[in-house]
Amino acid sequence: MFARLHHGQWFRCERGASAVEFAICLPLLISLLMGVFEFGWTQHCLSSVRFSLEKAGRHLALHPDASQEVLADIVAGHLQDLADDLTSVTLTREARGPTGETAVLTAIYHREIGILGLASFPLDYETSIETPISQFDTP
Repeated sequence: MFARLHHGQWFRCERGASAVEFAICLPLLISLLMGVFEFGWTQHCLSSVRFSLEKAGRHLALHPDASQEVLADIVAGHLQDLADDLTSVTLTREARGPTGETAVLTAIYHREIGILGLASFPLDYETSIETPISQFDTP
């Protein structure tokens, strides 16, 4: 069963070499795969924050008197099960030239990108949209 190895043959024996290589490479491959999934999920959450902010902007275009709290509830309602680390939604109304009033909606989203056993990286994502909400009367 067991072959007798002479003193100098231990380093030439290759039995089990592929098992050792597999044991070394498997954690690296699993970490890489988990990193790809974590990065993909983060990109999906960022896209969902942008989409929900655009939806709140469409609501604001239809209801120009909507408050910041109502718009924050609309955004949070769309992100209820998805991106729960939404920090804030702010509304700024600005008069822009002769065309009318414009609203700027801004959302800030914080997320930690991390893989078990490795370093985690904080990500602060800020996105804004502009939507016209009224037109000035021309004399």
